[in-house]
Amino acid sequence: MNSRLINTIKKLNSFQIENNTTYNEGSSDNTRITTIEKAIKNIESLSILQEELFIQSIHCIKYDLFRVAHVSAWTAFIDFLENSINDKKLEHVFELHDKWRKYKSKDVLIENISEHQFITCLCELRMIKKSEMKSLHGLLAKRNECAHPTTYNPDYNETLGYIAELINRLYNFMNHNKD
Repeated sequence: MNSRLINTIKKLNSFQIENNTTYNEGSSDNTRITTIEKAIKNIESLSILQEELFIQSIHCIKYDLFRVAHVSAWTAFIDFLENSINDKKLEHVFELHDKWRKYKSKDVLIENISEHQFITCLCELRMIKKSEMKSLHGLLAKRNECAHPTTYNPDYNETLGYIAELINRLYNFMNHNKD
């Protein structure tokens, strides 16, 4: 083996040892993360992509990438909500917003309206309550602060709380919108 490869393997092994020490089985932080990971895996309605995005957000927390974790978790969450719109509900959206008919399909509509407008549509469709809509708008605002240059720098606990809230809202949404 060449020396570069050997050095790379040594660095990876060193990183793995450091990582296992930092996130050992006994730490309460690791327990909190494990609890959220289990909650994610228990949501059977998640697509593979959505589950992967939530898991990636957890990995981001482990490496102190808190802003990225917010964005990844929100992406999974909003994708789940967008996929909850079936053809019947889409037709109702078009009845409420006639000018949106030009978009023809759900995918085209979602690409052309803001996430803020989409969340408002969920309320208009009675899929969420007005208070939930306002909370989701707040969570979207927090995601936007993380995705764009701002002075907002969430910490470990804020980020874990944000992801936990998104997961709890998914459970509530699924229970409220059983078909």
